[in-house]
Amino acid sequence: MQQFALASEQDAADIDAERSRLMALYQLGRATVLAKAEHQQGINALQRFLADDNTPAEFTDWAQFRLAQLYLATEQRPAAEALLKPLQDSTKDNNLKTEIKKIL
Repeated sequence: MQQFALASEQDAADIDAERSRLMALYQLGRATVLAKAEHQQGINALQRFLADDNTPAEFTDWAQFRLAQLYLATEQRPAAEALLKPLQDSTKDNNLKTEIKKIL
């Protein structure tokens, strides 16, 4: 997680470096979910990831799901449901739909 945090703070010299920085944010958030640790750091990382105009679209749905998992881990169920309910209706990813159903 520390390496992802460091990578996410690097200045991006070009579009490839910017994508790498954003992916470090995503991976940091994902790692906090899987490690069940540093939840607030993961929330901050995923919020920054989702707020960036250059966020890769193919990761947006899973980033929202991971953020919702972190909200649940920090007892913020209304915030999690606010992400999950619209995501369940809009995603085309069947694996993600299955994971959402497990939570809701």
